[in-house]
Amino acid sequence: MTKKLAIALYFLVLTSVLLVHPASAQTTTTGTSSTSTASTSATTTTATASTSSSTSLFTAAAGAISIALNGTTNVGVENVNSLAATPKIKIEETNLISSGASLNGYYGGASYTTTADKWIGAHTLFPTKTFAFYARAAAGAVQNTNVSKSHFSAKAAGGILYDPTSSKHFTLTAGEIGYLNAPGFGKHPNGWTFKSGAAWTF
Repeated sequence: MTKKLAIALYFLVLTSVLLVHPASAQTTTTGTSSTSTASTSATTTTATASTSSSTSLFTAAAGAISIALNGTTNVGVENVNSLAATPKIKIEETNLISSGASLNGYYGGASYTTTADKWIGAHTLFPTKTFAFYARAAAGAVQNTNVSKSHFSAKAAGGILYDPTSSKHFTLTAGEIGYLNAPGFGKHPNGWTFKSGAAWTF
């Protein structure tokens, strides 16, 4: 009787193990699959966020500009809207207005931006990705509002950008020095310009 009871208990335990073990294995597999899926989802989300943050295309900039023509200096406003063609090259549309000089200018051009992160990191205490340097050139039409006549005009400039948050979404033009050719503004229609302002990239 004891032998039969022992055999019965043996088969009962064996049956219990066979029934419980597959369920445990299935749970483990399901947990692993869930973890893998969550990991893949997180990776995809990170990649998407990274791609999104690196594909900022449009920049709107505005600044105060001083224009020296014919021995006098007048203050104006310059707005620059740009589209990123590459990470360093932008196609730009520029509007220049100075009521003091009776000048309206409309230009199309391009700019090239570069950084000096290695030099800044090695020689200064400023964090990298804070400063950038750029050069731009544009051509278009300039109008003397006193005579309502337009002339071909060209301008070129170079400057320094300061990014206080290193996000590339908000930058300040620390300073820009340029040269403007503005026919129709006296005997010496060429002069230097200086600008400072801000830009938003989105």
